[in-house]
Amino acid sequence: ENTRKKRSTLYRYRHRMIRIVSIIAIIAILFVPALIYQRLEGLDSLGYLGFFAANYFGYGLYILPFLVTKLNPVLLILIGAFGSTIDEVFAWYVGKTGELHEKPSKLHQKVERYIHRYGLFGIFVIGVVPTPGFIVTIAAYISGHFQIPFRKYFIAGFSGRLISRTIWTLGFLYASKRVSWF
Repeated sequence: ENTRKKRSTLYRYRHRMIRIVSIIAIIAILFVPALIYQRLEGLDSLGYLGFFAANYFGYGLYILPFLVTKLNPVLLILIGAFGSTIDEVFAWYVGKTGELHEKPSKLHQKVERYIHRYGLFGIFVIGVVPTPGFIVTIAAYISGHFQIPFRKYFIAGFSGRLISRTIWTLGFLYASKRVSWF
């Protein structure tokens, strides 16, 4: 019984720490741009190609607030969705052609069960929901491993990211009209 009590305490402690870290991360994401805005005013000089590269490398949402009022929002949505989807092509290809040489992690197994259960709809949802990049990469790898055709994978992933980027862009546009530092 003493062991159960320790596990329960550890479990509560972990969840409390995760909540605290999550709150700090959300606050940082909301306020850091305001603190460094003066240094990033010239960011719009990157243009659409720079925004594509930022999305390809997984940093598109970090610079979107600075570009949303200076460049065409519709093009930013399309470029952001395309760049972040193209980012996962290599992982899909490795999943299709490669073999798993190591024991999959618990996270890998969870994502695999999710993709196996929901298929293309699961890939679409992973594209819509703000998830860490490594989960999207695992999903791309698993999609290739399950022999999901590239065209279907790309359409599902792109559609999900298109909705996600639309929500983010509209949110930043709305915020730009309400907050003076945009």
